[in-house]
Amino acid sequence: MATVRATPFAGAKAFVGVMREGGFFTEKGLRVMSFLPADTLYIVTGYALGCLTTGYYLVRFLLGDDVRASGSRSVGATNVGRRLGRKGFLLTFAGDLAKGALALLLAEWGGCREAGLALVLLAVVSGHIWPAQLRFKGGKGVATALGGLIVYDPVLTLIIVAACLPIYLVSKDRDLSGIVVFPLVPVAALLLGRPFATIASCFALALLLLWTHRDNLAALCRGGGTGGR
Repeated sequence: MATVRATPFAGAKAFVGVMREGGFFTEKGLRVMSFLPADTLYIVTGYALGCLTTGYYLVRFLLGDDVRASGSRSVGATNVGRRLGRKGFLLTFAGDLAKGALALLLAEWGGCREAGLALVLLAVVSGHIWPAQLRFKGGKGVATALGGLIVYDPVLTLIIVAACLPIYLVSKDRDLSGIVVFPLVPVAALLLGRPFATIASCFALALLLLWTHRDNLAALCRGGGTGGR
């Protein structure tokens, strides 16, 4: 009986075979799994847009303060609302939502492929969370992620919002509704039959948002609510 020797290339050969059978090496598959070098421009632009943290500049302009010096030390709408009230919350939320949408609109207009668009989405959210000009101390990324998702996948966004609303109406806690729904985003993308790049980006986005809400999650686990952080 002949024996089969395992070689360093055996696993790679088997992987390529599975990928080919799955259609990843077809024209459509390559279009989904790859992105053009030109897409890098839109990824960088997405990060730069994300760095334009609405809440930080709004509070700095109106009060002359750094919003990160108080409250949850975030530049997000909730913390800005503590300083500027409801109008401050709405302006910040709208601004952060708009920059997420703009980043994806520019990328789509520029002809980004599926993987490129996914990376632009992650880049604009990362820019909001880690803005270079603010020493990488920004917000939590929810409004920016929502704005990007509206352009990236409107149907998926509608499902996410529909899942959030009942939880918020019962708990009156925005952070709690988000924490519950974040893990469902990649699951919804999978059930909708979205391309691999979309599912992967939604999974990465969910992990990112859960990480930025780790303090809220810890407070929830202690049984004290999310703390409105």
